[in-house]
Amino acid sequence: MNETFRKKWLPIFGLFFGLFIIGYYPVTELIDSLRRQQVIDNLEQTVYETDDSKREEILAQARAWNRLIAGKDPGKPADDILPYERQITADGADTSIGYVVIPSLSLSMPIYHGTGNAALSAGCGHLDYTSLPVGGNNTHTAITAHSGMANMRAFDDIRDLEPGDVIGISVLGTMRCYRVTESETVLPTEVESLDIQPGRDLCTLITCTPYGINTHRLLVHATRCPVPPGFGQERITIRKAATNRRIWPFLVALTFVITVLIIAWLRFRQSRKESERDKEGAGHSGENGSYMS
Repeated sequence: MNETFRKKWLPIFGLFFGLFIIGYYPVTELIDSLRRQQVIDNLEQTVYETDDSKREEILAQARAWNRLIAGKDPGKPADDILPYERQITADGADTSIGYVVIPSLSLSMPIYHGTGNAALSAGCGHLDYTSLPVGGNNTHTAITAHSGMANMRAFDDIRDLEPGDVIGISVLGTMRCYRVTESETVLPTEVESLDIQPGRDLCTLITCTPYGINTHRLLVHATRCPVPPGFGQERITIRKAATNRRIWPFLVALTFVITVLIIAWLRFRQSRKESERDKEGAGHSGENGSYMS
């Protein structure tokens, strides 16, 4: 290997390679957060362009579905109620049905039908045997998302939610809020706490736990509450998306690498100046010697 390359460029190459290794996951996570915000913006635009009568029709279908699964009179023949996969979506396609926002975690995520890979890779999934997230008495909606994924920040931090924290779910342009009451860790088969409770409007967030093992499920329970003033009006920006815990080590490493490169560049310039002065001094010495000969 060329000695100059080994001494001058190999360390720099090593710095950039290390920066790439440190930065790959937090940067892809940052990009994914911004992508999800774009999905939410598009969803809100679609809802805005949907006329009021169409929205009321979609909402009536969702409420009839919820009454049906709660064992109540749906108010219309069961054959007239749309199948689950066509509920809420304004265009009747398998698109996002709404989004969840948790300001205390700087988190916004679109919600999709079901809990398959496609839904959980794109955002949150709605547990299909629970109430659709349109609120109302005798409802209990459950929203689930991954934890510990390398390239996305999902429900990693819901374990930090405390009683009193507020969760928002926006569907068809209406924000409904739920205040956290408690958290519990259960086996995947222990679903009793997801049951509908008479007269109540409940929401539960679900994710796998512990990290990387996923033998249990973390459930964060919340009950309907008034929407706090200004709730959910802030978009996820680069600054907000960068507040997660995994981006900071990358930013520290980036600052370190930039500092090292600046120092190396300054030392290189200083070395060049000294070398040029030495050459000029040697030239003058040669000229003086020729006059004396």
